[in-house]
Amino acid sequence: MSHLRLRNSAPTEHETNAIRQRILDIGTQKREIDAEILLLVGRLDARRRSSLALQEEMTVLRATISPFRRLPVEVLSRIFLASLADALSSPSYRSDDVLQPPNMLAHVCSAWRTVALETPELWCTIRLPDLETLCDMENPSCIPTFAERSRRLPIDFQISVSCHRFLGLWLAAIWPISERLESLTVSAPVGYLQPLVGMTSHMFPALRTLDLEVHQKPSWPTHNMSATWDLVERIDAFRAARSLSVVRLSGAVRLAPQQPLPWAQLTELQLHCNDELFTARQILSLCVALETLSLECCSSVGPTIDIPNCVLPKMRSVSLRVPDFARFFQPFSFPGLRELTLVGKKELTAGEINSLIQLHAKSRFELHSLRILRLSFAVETLIPFLHRTWSLKGLHLIDSVSADKDLFGILTYSGELGMHMLLPDLDELTIVHTPSKYVAALKTMLESRWWGDEDGRSTEFSASARLGKVVLSKKVANVVRGKVDASLGRCIQPYISE
Repeated sequence: MSHLRLRNSAPTEHETNAIRQRILDIGTQKREIDAEILLLVGRLDARRRSSLALQEEMTVLRATISPFRRLPVEVLSRIFLASLADALSSPSYRSDDVLQPPNMLAHVCSAWRTVALETPELWCTIRLPDLETLCDMENPSCIPTFAERSRRLPIDFQISVSCHRFLGLWLAAIWPISERLESLTVSAPVGYLQPLVGMTSHMFPALRTLDLEVHQKPSWPTHNMSATWDLVERIDAFRAARSLSVVRLSGAVRLAPQQPLPWAQLTELQLHCNDELFTARQILSLCVALETLSLECCSSVGPTIDIPNCVLPKMRSVSLRVPDFARFFQPFSFPGLRELTLVGKKELTAGEINSLIQLHAKSRFELHSLRILRLSFAVETLIPFLHRTWSLKGLHLIDSVSADKDLFGILTYSGELGMHMLLPDLDELTIVHTPSKYVAALKTMLESRWWGDEDGRSTEFSASARLGKVVLSKKVANVVRGKVDASLGRCIQPYISE
């Protein structure tokens, strides 16, 4: 029939009958092939289902003999604790969230649930941040659940409240577990702390850390704010907490020396509040066992309260942001002081630096770290204090004075006869906001305090004068790295904002 395909001529009657017969034959063959395809497809689907079933069985069998399934209970418990520690590092973690450990771990399978419930350490931390909705407020059932599952272990309890409705339910829920609380953190408006007033002084025998952040909310339904301050002073629950050693108080709170807190036994104190400077000094004079102090108060206005000279022999670290450093240091002596941090937004006067010199003369401390943040000062006024703190190992000037050649000059080691090296033990140096025009002076100072080759070191140089870490602004760090020895360049790091 090829001639009919090549030309447009009409077929004869014989050809027409032959074509019709061919069409019938092709239809018959196609139906046979289609039937065979359906049979093969059916058999293929059946084989696929068999393959999937075998794969599922193989997966189950492999899981049955997997090393993870054969982990000892102790190892699985450790893994659960590591998972919880990772979750606790997130600020959004909530103990009442079923998608977070330990709740999530107890809902995977019966074996995991058994291990989770037999690991009381998983249930010792209760964190409830940002409670502000009605749903959050009226269901504190997770507290007794965690308390029961943690058995008799100490509990770390943290709660942050932004709404006053139903707050009493949550704070009242800690009454049955108060004797087991090792750490208590409460962040709430001042008027919402009423439930703490009813707690007696014997209810927290195991409490070691108290963190109380009080903030004002305009929505608090009161017309007498002085009554709210009195409310804080009437909280007597922590006066006899015999294990309490760390207290952090911040926000809109006012304190007094007669505050019912065991000041004499505290080892760490943070006061970031609205207290006057003299009140803060009076409180500090009661903390005879204090080792770490962080103080921020915004006012030096108020009645002058004279206190006798006070020695705090265990004080090792002091961080201050106060309106007048000289007035603060006046009555104190810190023989064991090792770390000092001064923070502010003003000029560090010569009188305040002189108060540091007087403090050192009274205390004779061996300072290891000095940090000055956001305070401008004249370099020459600081030199007398640096001469006295020869043991200083870390000097950190952050957002403070713009470093100039005077600063680099006094820190540069000189082997000339009669020259005494300033800060011979300096190991870490942080200077931010260094002008680029002083890079040469900075390079000279760094190279005078560092040697990369032990054999090539000059005999005039002291081994104690070696710098190990230098932190500069990113721009200056990159410039200096290109101008110094590669080994020294590895010690130079760009500053990362705190």
